[in-house]
Amino acid sequence: MKQLAPVTLLAFALTVAGCREGGSKAPPTRGSTLAAASVTSETRGAGIAPAASQTTAAPASATPAVAAAPLPDTQSPEIEVLEPARGVATPNGTVRLVARVRDASGIDTVLLNGTPVPVRNDQIEANVPLDAGLNLLEVVAIDGAGNQEQAVVPVLGGDFLPADQRVPQALAVRLNKDVFAEVSRAVSEKLGGRDLERDLLRRNPLFKDSEGLTKLEVNATGFENGRASVSLTPQNGGLAVSARVPNIRLQSKVKGKAGFIPFGATVTISASQVRLSARAVASVDRAGKVQTSLQNVDVSFEGFDFDVKWVPSFLERLARNKVRNTLEQRLSAQLGAELTPKLQEAIAGAIKPIRRSILGHTIRFDVRPGELSFDPQGLGMTLDMNLGVEVPAGTRIPQSPGSLYVPVTRAPQAQTGPSFELSAHTNLLNRIAHTVWQGGLVNLALDEAAVDELKLPPALKLDAFMLTVIFPELTGKLGDTTTPVRLEVDLGLPPVFSTTGRQGLELSAGDVTLSLILTPPGAPEQLVARLGIQVEATLEAEIREQRFRAQVVGMPTAKIDAFEHPIVPLSSIGMQNLLDVVLPEVLKHQTRLMTGFPLPTVPLVTPKQVELKNDPRSPGYLDLSGNL
Repeated sequence: MKQLAPVTLLAFALTVAGCREGGSKAPPTRGSTLAAASVTSETRGAGIAPAASQTTAAPASATPAVAAAPLPDTQSPEIEVLEPARGVATPNGTVRLVARVRDASGIDTVLLNGTPVPVRNDQIEANVPLDAGLNLLEVVAIDGAGNQEQAVVPVLGGDFLPADQRVPQALAVRLNKDVFAEVSRAVSEKLGGRDLERDLLRRNPLFKDSEGLTKLEVNATGFENGRASVSLTPQNGGLAVSARVPNIRLQSKVKGKAGFIPFGATVTISASQVRLSARAVASVDRAGKVQTSLQNVDVSFEGFDFDVKWVPSFLERLARNKVRNTLEQRLSAQLGAELTPKLQEAIAGAIKPIRRSILGHTIRFDVRPGELSFDPQGLGMTLDMNLGVEVPAGTRIPQSPGSLYVPVTRAPQAQTGPSFELSAHTNLLNRIAHTVWQGGLVNLALDEAAVDELKLPPALKLDAFMLTVIFPELTGKLGDTTTPVRLEVDLGLPPVFSTTGRQGLELSAGDVTLSLILTPPGAPEQLVARLGIQVEATLEAEIREQRFRAQVVGMPTAKIDAFEHPIVPLSSIGMQNLLDVVLPEVLKHQTRLMTGFPLPTVPLVTPKQVELKNDPRSPGYLDLSGNL
């Protein structure tokens, strides 16, 4: 029933009042041109005619009925994106967008990523170029009354590396001169000394000649030397090795016969110093293992003295040469035995498997060397990596072409100054994010118990009352205001990383579905809404406790739309308020999952003065550098 306009109600009331006063005229309404019709008082069923004395009412002015004003148009247009589906990852350079837009009062303007597009038969079509990474296709429809609606569809573009393939050059390791100086110190402490003494004693007699009338036997009884020093100098193709062992003293017992006369004496075999030179090389074998070895070892004695009396000079010469050769061989072998494993450890220590636990599930980092080369500044090596994770039972593994991959054009080059560098490419970060995502570990179902278990802020414990505060349009539509609400976060696409600025990382997360579900005890659950969120945030990376970590800095940017709201459409202000409550804490939690992994360690190296920054010479790499 239409409501009468106020002026019509007033005229009707005055007319009725005039009739009840026995013929008095209702005052005319200003501007009215219609006369009031005569009114006959009638009692239903009584058959009472008008009284004869009743005067006929004079014509009076009447107010015409005014048509009700049309209700304002507050209904937003409808947008239905037909292509592409939500959560598409494609290596193609473009994607086709098809969307249907409708409005009862007609569509005035449709914008695709801010650019007007033509509407034909309630439909828009466009081929949209894609950048590498997250692309957002934002459709905004505006009707003639200014009402607008938006829909956002995320698409991941670029090249992709299948999950069963290693990420090539995922890490680049630089070991500069300081690291090899540390190896040199460790080897210097072991060269000569007790280990060489035990080796020589096991080889007694060092010389023995029992043929002929003159017999001679030399047995080592002790060995000592001055403080040894070793230096390793990087050069193209390997390390130049130089060692010096001063003040050699080999105590020995000499016995034999000169003719038929036996003799015996204690003799000190000595040298002012021994110099060793060699070339240390490293390579990667077919099995993907680093092998180190010494080549072209040369040993020279200075001031070597071996003097045995009572024996012919030729026999003394034979004994001297044999003992000297034995010392050369054992020193050379000791240098190789001490140097190659420590060199192996320094180079290949970073190639050990890495494990990290996420929510009770172990992620395994499979590390294999790619390329290895020496230069005058040190050693450069790239590591290929892959990850594996135990997928929780019942988890649906989403289909994916693989992790986002940016071709590596140049691995980080040598830098003078820092002792070492460890550079991680965003391809590795994206493989980590892809593995965690595909294993279902970034999806969250946050009820009260889960919020407590994950040590998240109590603000994420939602109930029906909180929803009505955020969305007043839900007031009275959710039943008991104490009914708990479960918040579900699902990622339809893996998050992706890119380097930005000097130290920053950009994190983009697309096709994030936020579901609000009422969970009344003993009653069926009820979906309140599903919201689509697309997020971009700047992270600041750091190294803490030998782990790579990152945290969100500043305010993330987000686009949100409600693509399912079975109870009532939700206001954009309410959706933004919900984001303000949920997004910062969820982002903080997810970032911890994807970046808190341990770094490959280099034995003998204790990083100090660590600095983390983006590599301007090798885009895509994040450099960790430091001194010993």
